[in-house]
Amino acid sequence: MQRFPESDAKYSYGPEHVSIGTVQPGEVFEVESVEGYSGYFRKPEDFTAESYAQAEAVKWAVVGPITVAGAAPGGASQ
Repeated sequence: MQRFPESDAKYSYGPEHVSIGTVQPGEVFEVESVEGYSGYFRKPEDFTAESYAQAEAVKWAVVGPITVAGAAPGGASQ
């Protein structure tokens, strides 16, 4: 089973990002997730106005992009 690590996380996402791997249609794979605030708050004293502002800027991490073999833009089905 393929696994895509959190080390491939991005904090912005766009067409300039190169695929980190390819899966086949129907293939089961794993994607590691990044804790929402990227480890900024490990203990209560870590939570300050400044650290909160920094964490807000990176809280939307996503791992990828991942290519699905044979898929084409606009080809998603319901």
